[in-house]
Amino acid sequence: MNKLIITSFVLIFFHKLILSQTNGNQTVKILYDSTYQVSLNQSIPILIGKFKIFELDNEKTSSSLYEFKFLNLNDKSLFTQVVDTVYDFVYWPDHEFGDFNFDGYLDFWTVINRDVKAQPGYHFWIFNPANNTFEINQEFSDSLVCNLDFNSRDSTISTGCQGGCVGMCGSESTYKVNDNHLVLIETSETEQVEINGEWKFRSSTHKLINGNWQKVKEDYFDYP
Repeated sequence: MNKLIITSFVLIFFHKLILSQTNGNQTVKILYDSTYQVSLNQSIPILIGKFKIFELDNEKTSSSLYEFKFLNLNDKSLFTQVVDTVYDFVYWPDHEFGDFNFDGYLDFWTVINRDVKAQPGYHFWIFNPANNTFEINQEFSDSLVCNLDFNSRDSTISTGCQGGCVGMCGSESTYKVNDNHLVLIETSETEQVEINGEWKFRSSTHKLINGNWQKVKEDYFDYP
């Protein structure tokens, strides 16, 4: 991954624990607990942040929640956000901070699953400075999968997923970020095709040019 991650992000304390405790009729399982010193934005240069993921279990349902706490060292203000994800997912202790929508504020993603090739799926949490909360961006979460590359120079995000064909097949997509929305501008795909009774690999690239999709490249090749 191209780590555009904000350089002032410093990990000052880290620990992972899986802990169960009883809270009334609910069992709380802490999946992840960490503390950071982060820069949320140039106007908020120093924050002490706590990031926690935990589950609430009872006899009828199991719910996964995120909890965010940030302390502004300049004015000692504290905002806390607890979000019930209401999504079914297998928790992976992977997360990363970065300005993923290129608006100057720190966001983060968490890995929610991995496929048989260990390629990840994500939840993207985008910071909303209007109300000091992280909000899940479903469009980012649905579209940005597998291996990601963030390019802050032109506000683009590229994805790359490996398919079958002994690792030869796969797809890549490039999105332009526009006001927290993704605009697909380029796709590439490598697939196996049969030509005159022989199996070949076909690699093709399409680009969005002046509002229309155009094929800009197509190659055929044999298995190396």
